[in-house]
Amino acid sequence: MKWYNLVLTHEEIKTKHDTISFYKSQIQYNPKYLFTFCRSNELFGDFPIIRLNKQSSRELMWQDIEGPINIEMDPEHKKDAEKSITPDIAYAAIDNKLLIRLELRKKIEKDLGVSIFLLGYNNKIDFSEMPKISITIDTLGLHVRDKKQLLQVKDIELETQNHTLILKIPFNLLGNPGRILTCARTHPNDLPLDETSWRTLYLK
Repeated sequence: MKWYNLVLTHEEIKTKHDTISFYKSQIQYNPKYLFTFCRSNELFGDFPIIRLNKQSSRELMWQDIEGPINIEMDPEHKKDAEKSITPDIAYAAIDNKLLIRLELRKKIEKDLGVSIFLLGYNNKIDFSEMPKISITIDTLGLHVRDKKQLLQVKDIELETQNHTLILKIPFNLLGNPGRILTCARTHPNDLPLDETSWRTLYLK
């Protein structure tokens, strides 16, 4: 996919800031986050739509997306990028579960994990009230959070085979969404190394 860069004027940046201010429910979820997008340049790209039809396990077909994009970081941290395990990622839907397949570049190591972010949208529920699920997999196991709250979830299944991980997540944990905004990220501790692009899954 080709990326395009647009440089904004001071007036355009202010207009964007004022526009973001209208999105009350989104701002309520994380007050500072959206305003970080009020910067002097914009990156644009055009991704194909990802539509997930619910399938049976006998005829499972995966929707693949591209691999990671690099995140700029301090020179002292660039050497950590060589440890990256950001996966190639694919999605599927079976009955009442979202399936995520992660093809890791190498095995998870100490202090190095991979996280999946799942932000659901349901047109009948205020966005600020929808779950904002993050799932982290590291050498200590599986960790699930809704926003910043750690959850004790037994309904998420994790299958592992060599460098392949498959997550099975009930849709009700995500708020039974019609769409899901998602990405994957690798990190040693809390420092992001690289991540897949944010994509929207349309559920049918």
